[in-house]
Amino acid sequence: LRIAVPSLQSWIENTRVRSTAESIMAGFQIAKNEALRRNAPVRISLNTDTSWLVGCDPSNDADADADGLEDCPSNIKSRSMKDGSTNVTAAITPNGATSVLYSGFGRAVGGDENPITSVDVPAAAKAGVTSLRIVVTGGGVRMCVPTVASGDPRAC
Repeated sequence: LRIAVPSLQSWIENTRVRSTAESIMAGFQIAKNEALRRNAPVRISLNTDTSWLVGCDPSNDADADADGLEDCPSNIKSRSMKDGSTNVTAAITPNGATSVLYSGFGRAVGGDENPITSVDVPAAAKAGVTSLRIVVTGGGVRMCVPTVASGDPRAC
């Protein structure tokens, strides 16, 4: 029983980390897909508490085409901290970056934007917990394990 408790705790914590990382990755994918679908700039804003918001930038909450839907709302989809693991935090790179803006072509806009390039979950390494990294490049997003040696498909 003494052996099972620590491994169960590690398994639970690793599950929380993976669930949080997958949610963040899904947010980036939603933002990119919405930008392509709407042919409009769409931004994902991410907080270190792992909550995120996907919305048009600039937003157009009007219904110009009279289809009963906002043309490009400021809140397309969001995830609050309460929706997932409240004790898992993220470290965003570069420091101070809070969002990625996708163009209507599904590409991350750079320049003055200072977009997020990677997100590490959890923010601080814990014993027995595998850290995950979400890497944002151009229009792509992928998850990797920063502690795995190069040559391994899971490596960053």
